[in-house]
Amino acid sequence: METNSHQTGNDGFEILQWHIHFKGTTERTRDPSLQRHTGCVRDVRDGFLAVPGGPLVSIAVAANVMGGITGSASGGLIIALNALGETYAQLAAAAGIDAELMHRVASISSGALAMLPHNGAVVTLVAICGATQRGSYREIMMVGLVGPLLALTAVIALGKLFGAF
Repeated sequence: METNSHQTGNDGFEILQWHIHFKGTTERTRDPSLQRHTGCVRDVRDGFLAVPGGPLVSIAVAANVMGGITGSASGGLIIALNALGETYAQLAAAAGIDAELMHRVASISSGALAMLPHNGAVVTLVAICGATQRGSYREIMMVGLVGPLLALTAVIALGKLFGAF
C-alpha cells in the first residue's frame, strides 16, 4: 500500500523534499528516487533542529538557509514553516517563547540570504538600473544581507530579554 503525505500527516516534510529534490516532478510520491533522498532531507531537518542557541536561533537559521536556497524570502519562509512549524511551535511553548516572536524572527531571517545574486528581485533591480552584478553587489549586500542580519540579531536579543514586543 502506498503512503502519501496526506495519509501520514507530514505535509511540511513532503514540501521540503519536493522543493529540494523534485521540483517539477508530477508523480513525486511514486518516484523511487524519493525514497533514496528521504535520509538526506531528514538530515537537513535534523541539522536545523540541532542548531545551538535555542528555538529562536534555530528557526532563524532554517528560514535563512531555505530563503537562500530558493532565492525567495517568502518561499524560504513557507518551506521552513511548513516543514518545521509544528516542531518549532512545540519547542517555543516548552521554552516559554511567544509564537509571534518566533514568526517575527523567521520572517526577518528568511530575507537575508534570499538577497543572493540568483534572487529575481536582485536580477531585475540590476537590469533596470543598467548596472552589473559585479559593480553593484556590494551595496545590495549591505542593504539586503548585512542590514537584516543586524536587525535579526537585535530582535533575537531583545526577544530573549523581554519576550514578544
